[in-house]
Amino acid sequence: MTLFNQIFTWMLVIFFCIVLAVFGIELNTTRNFLLSQQTSDVNNTVNSMGLALAPYLESDDKVAAESVINAFFDGGFYREVNLTLLSDNSEITREYPVQIQGVPQWFIDLDIFPVITEKQTITSGWMQLAEVEVVAHPGYAYQQLWKSFVQLGVIMAVIFVMASLIIGWQLQRSLKPLARITAKAGEIAKNKFGDPIPLPPTTDLKMVVNAINVMTDQLKRYFEQQAKEADRLRKAAYRDAVSGLGNRSFYIAQLNSWLTESGIGGMALIKVDLISDAYENQGFEAGDHVVEQFADNLTTTIITDDNMTAARLNKDEFVILAPNTDPEDLYALGESVIALVVEMQADPTELIQPKVAVGLAINGQGNRDASILLSQADNALSQARNTPEHPLTLIDHSIGDAAMGKQQWKALLHEAVANELFVFKYQSATDSQSNRLHQEVFSAIEKNGHYYGAGHFLGAVEQLQLGDILDKYVVSHVLKTLSQDTSVGP
Repeated sequence: MTLFNQIFTWMLVIFFCIVLAVFGIELNTTRNFLLSQQTSDVNNTVNSMGLALAPYLESDDKVAAESVINAFFDGGFYREVNLTLLSDNSEITREYPVQIQGVPQWFIDLDIFPVITEKQTITSGWMQLAEVEVVAHPGYAYQQLWKSFVQLGVIMAVIFVMASLIIGWQLQRSLKPLARITAKAGEIAKNKFGDPIPLPPTTDLKMVVNAINVMTDQLKRYFEQQAKEADRLRKAAYRDAVSGLGNRSFYIAQLNSWLTESGIGGMALIKVDLISDAYENQGFEAGDHVVEQFADNLTTTIITDDNMTAARLNKDEFVILAPNTDPEDLYALGESVIALVVEMQADPTELIQPKVAVGLAINGQGNRDASILLSQADNALSQARNTPEHPLTLIDHSIGDAAMGKQQWKALLHEAVANELFVFKYQSATDSQSNRLHQEVFSAIEKNGHYYGAGHFLGAVEQLQLGDILDKYVVSHVLKTLSQDTSVGP
């Protein structure tokens, strides 16, 4: 049961008890008045009848006495009038049956009014002439009391109904702030705050509503602060703080989304040595400045398509995802990146080689594996770094060994060293007179029918810092060959 129903019910019960008490008091007052009136009327009638009958009884005129009795009986509301003559004990009686019109029988059966009887002895001097007895008829009293009962009942019912409506309206009006507080609590549970609750006129509820409004405002500001903090953390989780571009997590999410949708297009993996040189030679502040400058130029002059995505993977590596891009456009994008870095180098002589390398990879229509595309771009970048005069390489997915990444090259190189998978070719170097000066050694890896020339894996060797292992292996193999075959050599 709601608070409104509880209070309203108890107030109606109390008010009903009050109305019922007032109703009973009014009915009892009316009954006492009617009873007193009836008693007084019977008493007056007996006295009047005694005075009127005395002369006739002295002369023993029974006819006249009977006429007087008839006159009194017909003129009043009496149930019985009885005159007993003491001279001969004869009686003159008049009776009226108790029939009360317009009053329910159940009301009469309540016996609200007792039988009122009044007796008086009529005398003449010291002589007793007769006794007269008058019994009041209760019909008039019941009729008047019933009439009062109905009137009071109607009035009390109207008052009760009107009072109930007024109490209900006022109670609902007084408890309206509580309903607003309940609704506000539901809104707060759904993180909806809205406008503050208007202050009610009631002092106690005004304090409660004011406290709720203050709490709501504090919660609103707290949730707004938490939302801003969550948004900041979300941006921080997917955005590089220095460049303002997306970070590795952001790029991987975009790459997977693109491969899931269509996967058509390509990507550019960029390694900017200009940035790493600035960090090493000029400090972090200068390095951050170069990163900001490169990222700003990249987003304003090269990333012109809304579908493209740029991200910073680490200190000096960047990546551009270019959906729906053909090889020609992707190659032009790589040229633009190189031109951008050359412009940042500020070399008027244009003799310094570009301090950047760009590996381009075109994704096939059927590829949905991000690792394959990343390995392809990584391999393209390795090859681009081997051509510093024009550090740009594009590898199509159709080239089988292009899909190998750093870790795959690392595993292959270690396996080639351990299992003697390297093959060597010797080429003589001659002077202008065709005299042999020395022999050059060319190394390659041959595995399962696949031939990997040095141009394929030297970039990976450099990035993985495996040059010392490869050099030791080649030198030891060449020395061993020289010791076994003296014809090999200068």
